[in-house]
Amino acid sequence: MDSWLCLIYLADGWIDHLGTGTGLVCGHARLFRGRSLVERLVGVILLLFFCEPGATVRGIAQYWYLLVPSVLVFAAHSLTFAEFRYLPAWLLMVWGSVLAGLRLRPSLASPLIAKWIAISVAAVIVASMANGLYAQRKSVRHDDATVHYAIAEGLTRLGVRRGDKVGAIGFDNDAHWAYLDGLMIVAEIRTDSVCDFWNASAVDKKAVLDKFAQAGARAIIANGSHNFKSTSWDAPFDFVACSRPDSGWHRIGDTEDDVYFIY
Repeated sequence: MDSWLCLIYLADGWIDHLGTGTGLVCGHARLFRGRSLVERLVGVILLLFFCEPGATVRGIAQYWYLLVPSVLVFAAHSLTFAEFRYLPAWLLMVWGSVLAGLRLRPSLASPLIAKWIAISVAAVIVASMANGLYAQRKSVRHDDATVHYAIAEGLTRLGVRRGDKVGAIGFDNDAHWAYLDGLMIVAEIRTDSVCDFWNASAVDKKAVLDKFAQAGARAIIANGSHNFKSTSWDAPFDFVACSRPDSGWHRIGDTEDDVYFIY
């Protein structure tokens, strides 16, 4: 995982809380999202009502070869940094083992009941997928990577090479051009602080650029889009309104973004 150095700003100025050469992993570990305690309790009660507890435990235990590796992976992530997108494959093995190991009570094990249970499970899965698609649209997530290819190709033409360390301004988790070019982002300014950076005094901006340099960045890529759709925020950002790159910044190809070369 790339190392991220987060620059933290306070209202009374740009203050670096990390110190030279110090890294801070930005993010949060959420293994289970959006599930309230009531929903979990309802699920457990339904399982206890429909299933034979002893037989179910034995049925799930048969898939130990799927459960043990998954638990070990969860344990390893708990000691470092856990990001949900790294875990679906392991969660799939856990829930697959649980579903395959369920054993209905004898009084409920009729073909008709089993049929309706299967239909209900399928309906829940389809509804979950539909909810995910709706959430992506609501969060203005888009799948057009044209601009990221343009940034990656533009940086290559300007001399940025695979493996270079760079800084990012205003991309958050959407700096896909870095993956395309094989770059390592070592410092960033998040989207909600971009305008604070551009509106800062020349002295403060130079201090921030120096921090990027101390983090090892060779170049800094700034997002200048007028309608940037971030997966981290619901509403799009208009960076054109506040971006004020000076003569030290260079436009990246035909994009709205700029790059500042530190060395």
